[in-house]
Amino acid sequence: MTKRWQLFIVFIGVAWLSFNTFFLPFFPWSTGIVRTWLLLSGYLPYRDLTWLRTPLDLFLLGGWFKIFGISDIGYQIFIYIILLLTAGTIYVIGNKLFRNMGFIPFLIYVLFISPLFQSAEMGEVIISFFAILLFGFILLYYDRKNYLYLFISGIICGIILITKQNSGVVVLAVGATLALDVYLKKSFKVLFKSFLFLIAGFSIPLLTLIFYYFFQKGLEDLIYYTIIVVLGDYRMEPIPQGYSLGDGMWIEYAYISLLIPFVLFFRKTGLSLQKIIFITLLIIFLSLSLLPSFLSYRAITSFPIVSIVAAYDILIFQKLKKNYKIGKLILIISFILFFVFISRFLNSYSSTIKEEGFNFANLIRDYGSPEYKTALWIKKNTREDEKIISITHPIVYFLSNRFPKNKYIDTNPNMFYPFEKTTKIFIEDPPKIVVFEEDLIEHYPHYARWPFYQYFRKNYILREKFGQLSIYELP
Repeated sequence: MTKRWQLFIVFIGVAWLSFNTFFLPFFPWSTGIVRTWLLLSGYLPYRDLTWLRTPLDLFLLGGWFKIFGISDIGYQIFIYIILLLTAGTIYVIGNKLFRNMGFIPFLIYVLFISPLFQSAEMGEVIISFFAILLFGFILLYYDRKNYLYLFISGIICGIILITKQNSGVVVLAVGATLALDVYLKKSFKVLFKSFLFLIAGFSIPLLTLIFYYFFQKGLEDLIYYTIIVVLGDYRMEPIPQGYSLGDGMWIEYAYISLLIPFVLFFRKTGLSLQKIIFITLLIIFLSLSLLPSFLSYRAITSFPIVSIVAAYDILIFQKLKKNYKIGKLILIISFILFFVFISRFLNSYSSTIKEEGFNFANLIRDYGSPEYKTALWIKKNTREDEKIISITHPIVYFLSNRFPKNKYIDTNPNMFYPFEKTTKIFIEDPPKIVVFEEDLIEHYPHYARWPFYQYFRKNYILREKFGQLSIYELP
């Protein structure tokens, strides 16, 4: 295919991605927007705000908002730029792998990214971009045998780790591939040098985060919330009543259906065994991004790599000889299974178009009238410097322009563990205003065991109620 036709296809792909991003319903990550607003107001995650994930996405969004202002549209544009960068990187890598057919993985990515991931959050979108970058630099390392590319790969792995902890295991995919490489070459000197460059690169983002929090007097809080709470209280917390796990595994099954023929017929790809192993491990390890809730949008992290795999499956189908009917049948079945597994998401996407149509800046928010009315009441009935506690959607802080009384701004009761410690903090310096979402006690019955819950029920006066949101005041 000529360069002109490739560029035309890229133009159509970008137009399609733009249209889907700005004219179909878009879900701004309101929780992240609130936390970024607090970050820009001087509140450091973990030290001043409870948060479980590593913080790079909040800092990146904070930089964006610092320049362009805080808004849902600003967040939407931020996500759009990352998606464009990801699609562009796939196109560049595709041209290297498939030459004049390099547009195929790009086209697969832009065609399916919106139907599969209508509500993807910022952290996973960022990881998907760095995942395809990691893939590209590992390819360069194996093609050019330059350790600089391995060092950069280590940096990317570190960036992914400080964006979301469980996605940081991608460094194990690189490490396992390097170990296989050394095993095939029987050279422990290469093993040592390879791991030295990888670990050196990996350490840079990690140490930067550690030293930053050390000098900000927040390192202990960082470790507590991103490691101890995640592996302890958060992991063991019972599933809230009425809550069901997400359907992200259906997308992972779709990925596996494409990965199987890719591995079975890897000799037809022209890739080395090391590259095949790395691609496979990268997709497998990135599936951990689904944890702990298995929400489908989290599967976006490995989708750029899967787009490459799908393009190779098409190439394999073309390369198989006519008399190799079993191989072609396997590939056909694999693509059929792929569409079967993602059918629920395609149906949802189709229903969204039928119900919502196409409207510019069609923003779907996870809050509504009760939050707006609650925030308005707080604005009218409290001082501007009054700090409150809102045990409901944190958007109440942002809409009312009131800062939290203390660091505990989540609704999950596990974030208030240990109950004795947090109760002491709340009672010794009690907030004048507490907003509580009444149906939380139905989803989290163990709220009743939190002494401060009992305290504010006994000592606070109900001043107003909007829907399930009750406003209590300490007389």
